[in-house]
Amino acid sequence: MRHQRGVTLSGLLVSCVVIIFVALLGFKLFTPYTEYFSIKKTFKSIAANPEVKNGGKREMTQVWERYATIERITAMSPVRSTILGRRPWNADRKYSRL
Repeated sequence: MRHQRGVTLSGLLVSCVVIIFVALLGFKLFTPYTEYFSIKKTFKSIAANPEVKNGGKREMTQVWERYATIERITAMSPVRSTILGRRPWNADRKYSRL
């Protein structure tokens, strides 16, 4: 008599549940991580922008709005942000879902 090899139905179901759980967790975490890195990249770009270095708070807010529109950043709005200090600007932004 030959021994059968393969996966049982219960083993297949358990592995499918684990794969689906990992996939759902990955989909849930993908959006915040990509938004965090786009915000980080945007702040680096704004810091290197000469328009912001020589301008005031209004110029920084306008530049932020342009970059946020291009990068589709929705977690932070210029209304909810606070710009502190003198030139060079120190931006203190609150990262929260709207």
